[in-house]
Amino acid sequence: MCTQPQTPARMSVDEFLAWAERAAHWEKKPATHVALPAAVRAKGLPCHVVPDGATVRIDETTAYEPDAMVY
Repeated sequence: MCTQPQTPARMSVDEFLAWAERAAHWEKKPATHVALPAAVRAKGLPCHVVPDGATVRIDETTAYEPDAMVY
């Protein structure tokens, strides 16, 4: 039995603009993961580059998960 693909629901203008911002973020994130290690290597810096997934503790009640981190 074949099923018909579902047509996505229309987005409001605000929903579309929020989605477009996120899409632009998705495009920039991989470029950052390439550029940061290349810059560290080019300068011969004693640093490590970590992509997203690392948590940084700011204080007892605050932590962030950056998209990329150099330490």
